[in-house]
Amino acid sequence: MVEAELVAVAFAGDGAGEGELSWGQQDIWRAMVRQESWLPNGAWGPLPPGTTLDDVVDRLRYLMSRFPTARTRLRFAPDGTPRQVVSAAGEIDLEIFDAGDADPAELAERLRLRLQDAPYDFERDWPIRMAAVRRGGELTHLIVVMCHLVTDGLGALVLLEELDKRPDGPVPGMQPLEQARWQATPPGARQNAMALRHWESILREMPLRRYAEPADLPEPRHWRGEFRSPPSAWRCARSRPAPGSPPPRSPSRCSRWP
Repeated sequence: MVEAELVAVAFAGDGAGEGELSWGQQDIWRAMVRQESWLPNGAWGPLPPGTTLDDVVDRLRYLMSRFPTARTRLRFAPDGTPRQVVSAAGEIDLEIFDAGDADPAELAERLRLRLQDAPYDFERDWPIRMAAVRRGGELTHLIVVMCHLVTDGLGALVLLEELDKRPDGPVPGMQPLEQARWQATPPGARQNAMALRHWESILREMPLRRYAEPADLPEPRHWRGEFRSPPSAWRCARSRPAPGSPPPRSPSRCSRWP
């Protein structure tokens, strides 16, 4: 893999502070602990012809400045309990990779996997990783990887769309730090209790088994189904790596945006 040229990007935004995790953040944090992963959302896409380095720098600065979650890192208590820390300002590196003779799109996908697989420090690393591919002096593709504490898969698509449109109004809805503060208030506790009662009532009305027991139990107990598709097999054969090369990796749901 080619080495990156690093461009320092300064940013500043509203919403700084420290507090507990919101309920949604607590849920995804438990999933991260179980899976031993920062559960990154990664995507890449082509840049419009004529995109300059300043254009890409402005994109990263806009992303970091507009969204408090992009400036959120964690701080851990002695017992391991995490708290969110939103910074008012900072500096982040934009990575530029020269494709050389390689296909820029293929390089963008390899870079997405590389950025997703690189170790992540919840206390020190910014939860956004951005890189761009350059070929023949022209910037061709943009790669963005985000920690799941920033957004989920569908939210990532909204965020990437905002990168193109650049709205300058307030970010709609409560941000996690403000949300966590509200959730700790009596109205927040009442809403939580009402939501739990609502879901409890639904669960109690559901049958214990969705499907009835079959009249005749088959033998053996466990069965295996296999779907065969000649066209799919043909495509897989054509894309099979050469002997000795690493196995292919399936791209994530958000591996590319239009």
